[in-house]
Amino acid sequence: MVAFIGKNELRLVNSGSWKFILCSRAPKWDVIVYRPDDKTMFKQSYDNFLKRGFVSDMVFPLWPRNACDSKLCKPKVTNGVPVLNFANRFHAITYVQPNQINPKISAITYLVYKTPTNGGFPLRYVTAVEGRDFFSGIDDTGKVEAMISTSEIKKSSVPSDYFECPANLKQMPCMEDVVLAKGSRSESDAVFKELMHNR
Repeated sequence: MVAFIGKNELRLVNSGSWKFILCSRAPKWDVIVYRPDDKTMFKQSYDNFLKRGFVSDMVFPLWPRNACDSKLCKPKVTNGVPVLNFANRFHAITYVQPNQINPKISAITYLVYKTPTNGGFPLRYVTAVEGRDFFSGIDDTGKVEAMISTSEIKKSSVPSDYFECPANLKQMPCMEDVVLAKGSRSESDAVFKELMHNR
């Protein structure tokens, strides 16, 4: 995932298998998900996105919003960006300080990433695994898993329309129709949509 954040705007670019783009900005904060390859999009209000979420917890479990008390975090500046760090034997988190972004950015990101944000924007979240792998049955207790990792953070200038959806994209009936690529749609669509809707 490649993220572009400002004080009052957000753009998340999924560079993995889904390849969607999510953007939102003040003052309306409508949440838009679109795919340039399929030329499709879905727009919904911020409030509706909060109620509906992004992907079912059956697919990716929702972690607690806060990983720790912010008073326990240590401040630092990374490439000119104020961040906070916390680590213990259970997990570690690094995030952009909440006073640097609008709270709505943190709320949207939390539902997309499904990992703690501590009210800011998460740059790294590492946790110690407990229990057995669901599929293999192998005991993974003690294994360290990076839920979020950031390879680079820097300040840059982008066009003002970078946080908006391009024109002339087809509005789809639901977000799932956008996230699932047209070339991948098959009989498995029904299962995928059921998982996406099952919140």
